[in-house]
Amino acid sequence: MRAPIHTLALISILALLAACSSEPATPESPPQGGTQAQTPITQLKVGMRRPPDSLNPYIAQSRGADIVNQLLYPRLWHEMPDVRDGSPVLIPYLVAEETQRPEPANTLRLKLAQGLTWTDGTPLTTADVVFSLEARRNETVAWASFADKNRIQSWQVVDDHTIDIQFSQESLYNRVILNEGAIIPKHHFSKIPFDQWDRHEWEKDAVVFGPYQPVAFGDERLQFKAVDPETPIQQLNIALVRSKETLFNLLKSGDLDYAWSLPKERISEISEQLQPTFYTNLETAWLAWNPLDPAAYAANPPNNKAELEQLKKAKPHPVLGDARVRQALSLVLNRQNYIDRLWQGHAVVPASPWRVGLGYLTDVPPPKTTPDLDKAATLLQAAGWTKQGASWKKDGRELTFSITCNLGNNLRGNYLQAIQADLALFGVKVELNMVEGGYYIETGTSRAFDAIFFGVRQSSRPTLDALLHSDAAINGNNWTATSALDDLIAKVTLAKDPAELQQVVAEMEQRFLEESPFTMLYSGQQIAAVRAGLSLQADPSHLSPLYRLETWQIGNEAR
Repeated sequence: MRAPIHTLALISILALLAACSSEPATPESPPQGGTQAQTPITQLKVGMRRPPDSLNPYIAQSRGADIVNQLLYPRLWHEMPDVRDGSPVLIPYLVAEETQRPEPANTLRLKLAQGLTWTDGTPLTTADVVFSLEARRNETVAWASFADKNRIQSWQVVDDHTIDIQFSQESLYNRVILNEGAIIPKHHFSKIPFDQWDRHEWEKDAVVFGPYQPVAFGDERLQFKAVDPETPIQQLNIALVRSKETLFNLLKSGDLDYAWSLPKERISEISEQLQPTFYTNLETAWLAWNPLDPAAYAANPPNNKAELEQLKKAKPHPVLGDARVRQALSLVLNRQNYIDRLWQGHAVVPASPWRVGLGYLTDVPPPKTTPDLDKAATLLQAAGWTKQGASWKKDGRELTFSITCNLGNNLRGNYLQAIQADLALFGVKVELNMVEGGYYIETGTSRAFDAIFFGVRQSSRPTLDALLHSDAAINGNNWTATSALDDLIAKVTLAKDPAELQQVVAEMEQRFLEESPFTMLYSGQQIAAVRAGLSLQADPSHLSPLYRLETWQIGNEAR
């Protein structure tokens, strides 16, 4: 009899993990004295679902690459996971000292720490900082993560450890934007021309800073060793395990020490059988509304904001083109009930994207997210809809639409069924279209949907321009084609202090609620877990599930 596919995969992964391990074998019997020896644990076996697509942080696109590259290449400062006064906290790392220069205006002088070296022994200097800045601005490299390349106006090297950075304007976010990109070794990366970076195999003969360096890099496993011999976790073995269910089983069996991205439908079992950590990683789920006729965008793709606005006026969605309808539908949904049933309390209903575990609106009371059927009815009536029998109608048309969602996740399906049931009771008919991932992306990018279930790991930056700016509505990820926030997105980047930032973000939230380009469904906590019996002080965050791994403490355990 053939073994089930998932069983064969599990056996293969177990063999792989055994090959990864370099720990000494467990003695068959305890040493004299009757007590089993305590073996110091210096390696960690981790499961990760997706491999890094590159060990070059400026061309990498995957979340796996982001996680791994944070272990290899430094930033000027350590970014802390907490956001105080609306701006991420930065603590010294490569930068030992910083001072504001009176001339030219908006100039920051940075002094690098002495004695920093790359893993091949080459000193880390301001030449590496300059090369990294040039890489992130290079059009051939086309680094996806650089928020505003024009914010950094110029730089001037003073000496090997001192550099002046001039910003184009005063802003609370200048240092944050400067810190967005990793510092890479010029003497190593400059050997390959920028236009060949995407074809180079960067995992071979890698030169990094640490805290870890790659030892083995394959399709099924990754192996790293600590640069500093005093680091508690000296060896990191990563098994690439696509299935969340398999990750869970490997943790239960003790063949993995730590993993994240575990199946949310198994929250109870994870809590009972493992050592879970629930943390905010800024993942949210939205119900995105299409203000356009579903065929309009693909038939006449806009090239700029003016054409986008013209298209929305000429070809509005027959139901969802009116913001009042979008607001009304949001007010029908009992989103807290969905969380209580499906998340067992490990999620929240944020009123807006700026309420997702971030400190931007600490002094502004949150808008209500509870159902209000009376207000929903009033909004629909104002938009010309009337309740006729059990359904809402306008000009002989029933209020009905479809929701598109990608297959492969029971939680999404359960959410959509709950939404469908709530809207049906209110008199709105909803059809659910569950489609394969490729078709889902095609449907979203061509805007060929009524509404779409949209999951995203959003940025901790307040602009959210990649999701809400009109530029992103043109061949980007702003599938709702909203453009109402453009001026405020520009304004928020100019905030000079926390009070001004909060005022602008509050305006953005209010306009967002009026426009209602999408309905926030939930912000769920990510589930990471340590296997039973292992003493590990894991500290995952939205920045990385392996955030500052070099500081994690791992205890002894009988082997």
